[in-house]
Amino acid sequence: MCGKYYYLAASLPYLRFGGKSLMTKDSFFEECRKWLGPGDIETVLGVDLKDPWIRHGDPPVVREWKAFDLELRTALANTRKKNSLAVKSEIPWFLKDALAQKDPLSREKAIEKARWDFISGEEYRYMFDMSLLVIYSLKIQILERLAAFEHEKGKRTFDKLCEVEDGQTDR
Repeated sequence: MCGKYYYLAASLPYLRFGGKSLMTKDSFFEECRKWLGPGDIETVLGVDLKDPWIRHGDPPVVREWKAFDLELRTALANTRKKNSLAVKSEIPWFLKDALAQKDPLSREKAIEKARWDFISGEEYRYMFDMSLLVIYSLKIQILERLAAFEHEKGKRTFDKLCEVEDGQTDR
């Protein structure tokens, strides 16, 4: 955490959940490379939405994010196990809305909203420093993941997977 990055942080476009990101992850990283010190750039570039494992040396904002994300993933895995009353009673509050969704796309969006809400709740603690840039990076990754959801393509894939060939019967 070398210092403050007033200009960079102030120049970043506002990100809104469900909105279109005006900046890609790659363009954000390019901008960071211009302004960040070597240790901070390594931290910002190293944060990956898909990696929930806490590592030695992770800064506090990354540790907090990964602890939350690992809790979220564990809760999802537990609810996807055999439907037992014990599992249903242990659903964390931040997943109740997501698990109430009936279709998979709405459920995934609600899960990403839970992630967004958590990371947005951490922003007030960091002003113009590397941690704020880590949060911004995670938000861009969430928006890019949401943008990758294509309803028609997903429906075609689902229909294809569920197709029963002519001549086959259910057993």
